[in-house]
Amino acid sequence: MFVERFPNVRPPSRQGIRKLNGRFEETGSVAELSRSGRPVSVTKEENVVAQCFVHSPTKSQRKASKECGLPRTSLQRMQKTLKLKAYRPTLLQGLNEDDTETGV
Repeated sequence: MFVERFPNVRPPSRQGIRKLNGRFEETGSVAELSRSGRPVSVTKEENVVAQCFVHSPTKSQRKASKECGLPRTSLQRMQKTLKLKAYRPTLLQGLNEDDTETGV
């Protein structure tokens, strides 16, 4: 039945279905439980990353990670938590005096 409805998708394995069934019987839901352990929080390095991107927001993540001495993936995670986005301004064609006449 699954194969007929979804011909290009592999069917779920027996082990996967058993795992979901066990999780449902145990918790009453198939949603994953929150992970135990210490949450990832790095405030000192986050301040360094924030200052790095405030001074030069067009800097690439690779250059910033080399300057800060942090792995690129850690820098990406910190950018996400700080809601910072690197951007590159793009040059556009300037307007001439004749453009106002043709645009109307």
